[in-house]
Parts: sequence; C-alpha cells; structure tokens
Amino acid sequence: MWGRIIGLLLGLAFAWLPGAILGFVVGWWFDRALARDFRGAGFGKLWHRLDEAGREQLFFHTSFAVMGHLAKAKGRVREEDIAAASALMDRLHLSGAKRRAAQEAFREGKAAGYPLEAAVQAMGEALAGQHDLLQLFMEIQVALALADGKLQVAERKVLERVRKSLGLPERMLDGLIRMAKAGQAFTQAPEQSRYGRLGQAYELLGLSPEADMAAVRRAYKKAMAEHHPDKLMAKGLPPEMQELAKERTQAIQAAYRQIKAHREGT
Repeated sequence: MWGRIIGLLLGLAFAWLPGAILGFVVGWWFDRALARDFRGAGFGKLWHRLDEAGREQLFFHTSFAVMGHLAKAKGRVREEDIAAASALMDRLHLSGAKRRAAQEAFREGKAAGYPLEAAVQAMGEALAGQHDLLQLFMEIQVALALADGKLQVAERKVLERVRKSLGLPERMLDGLIRMAKAGQAFTQAPEQSRYGRLGQAYELLGLSPEADMAAVRRAYKKAMAEHHPDKLMAKGLPPEMQELAKERTQAIQAAYRQIKAHREGT
C-alpha cells in the first residue's frame, strides 16, 4: 500500500484534491504491479515465465518454507518440529545441495514476516489447474502438522490460510486431516492386527464402513489416480519428492487390500 500513500501525499502537495486522487490511482497501480512481481519472485522470475524445472523448484522450496512457518506457528520451533522436518528429508534421501536448500527454505519460512499467502499464491498460480499436485502439497503440510500426533489451533489456522491461498474447497482441509490421522494409525498398526486396522482403512479412502464394494473400488481408483507418482511428476512434482507419492499409493493399496480381504472373508 506504500505506493498509494506516497501517491496521495505527493498529489496533495502539488495539486490538492485533484492531485491527491490522481496520485492515489497511480500509486494503486504501482502497488498492484509490485505485488504481482513479489508473488512470483521466489526465484527471481515471474510465475508465468517459469519452465518445468522452475515450477519443480518452486514446489520444493515452498513446501519446506511452509513447513517452517507451520513449525513456528506455535510460538517457537521445538526440537520435535526440527526432528520431523529432518526425518522427512531423510525419507526423501536429500543430501548435499538439495538438503541445504530444504533447510534454508525451512529457515526462511519460520522467520518473522514470512509472506505466507503471497508465497503460496505464487506457487498455486505457477501450478494452475494441477489440482492433484496442489492437494498433495496440502497433504504434505497436514502430515507434518500431525507429526506429533495432534493438531494445535495455531497449526490449523496456518493450514486454513494455505488452503484459502490455493483456492481449494473449504471442506477439503477437514477431509485431509481425517485421512492423514487414519493413514498414520493404519501404517503404524501391526500388520497382523487386521480388524483393528479396518476402520482406519476405510477412513484413509475417505469412506465409512457402510460403503458398498462398488464405492470402495471407486474411491480406491480415484485415490490412486490422484497420487500416481509418474502422473504427479509430469505435472511438476520434484523428483526428490516422488517418494511421498509412492508412500501414499502404497498406503492406499494396503487399505484397499485390507477392506477387500475383510469383505471376502479371507
């Protein structure tokens, strides 16, 4: 808004009311242009000029920066938050320059004044129309927020701001939180505890136990299509984060097999 303020003051100084109006309008246009540049300038380029590698880099950087912001949301970054982020980097086999880039993005996100909405909007614009990829981005953030087993109010507020900045449906966040909790419980439960995992299997697919087998199959195919690693990489998922899509599809397949075995009585 500084463009509008400066334009207004200069207009008042030189031409009183008419000048003030003209100065405000010119300043408004300046602020709009600056905001567009800032939203897309995470890597020194406007979002519409990013090539495939640039979009992958933007997704990677924004993912870890928002993780840092989530960690800071509770007032201070705890050891558990750092450990969760480091564990994710280990799962993704990040080392050398890539790990340093992830760590730097995490530090950037937890710094005071991090422009959360602008950064997330820039990524959303760069990946416009790639709904599955934006959903995976939200799933990554939800999973990190739930790494300690609970979702705090401050974390929920940050996730809601991210959802709004991406223009995703309001109901989506609640569904992703439920499925993430079910996924954690399902994957952490002992394999032999078949019936103890059954409820989480349904929840992981976004279903209730009353769903018929046709609905189960539809939900399974939809979830697999949304999380297929090759499909997501073609849309801009960084190769380094392919492991997350693989883990998700493995959990979906395991949940489907659990339900199918129960329905068939095997």
